[in-house]
Amino acid sequence: MVYPPDALDCIMVEDSDLDCLMPGQFLNDTMVDFLIRRSMHTANLRDGDAPVYCFSSFFFKKLTRDRNATPTEAYLGVRRWTNDVDIFAKPFLMIPINHAFHWFLAIVCMPGQAGDSRFELGGLSTLRPCILLLDSMRNSDGVRHWVSEAIHSYLKCEWDARKRHIAAPGGGGPRPQD
Repeated sequence: MVYPPDALDCIMVEDSDLDCLMPGQFLNDTMVDFLIRRSMHTANLRDGDAPVYCFSSFFFKKLTRDRNATPTEAYLGVRRWTNDVDIFAKPFLMIPINHAFHWFLAIVCMPGQAGDSRFELGGLSTLRPCILLLDSMRNSDGVRHWVSEAIHSYLKCEWDARKRHIAAPGGGGPRPQD
């Protein structure tokens, strides 16, 4: 099955992908991407007009493939993934993450409103950018910190690459902390 059939960035769902929907099986990346894309389509949210940008489930895996990479090196591996979208114009970014056979979701709230402050883990307040991690399991092994730092570093690199040259000192857009 190809979904959506008329899109350039369609998702190819094979019979083996459907098998992961059976009881006792783990969801795979393809099915997570399909379910997100289908939900967006059902809600009539087209990529360009949607108030949310949903990254592929492969994005975070690629971003963090080499844990010894510098933030810039990690960014270089995914820098083209958002060529066609201004993620800083979106109020919300959704990043599905699979770690140790467990799925959870990172939601970046108001990335374009970063100003000079750092993105924070948890807590939602008015017009304040933050990274929310929606995880059904409480993990104390540093995963939450690692995930939020990886996303923060990515956003800083993305801002530097795409926006810094148009943000005048003293105003006109966010300037994440150096």
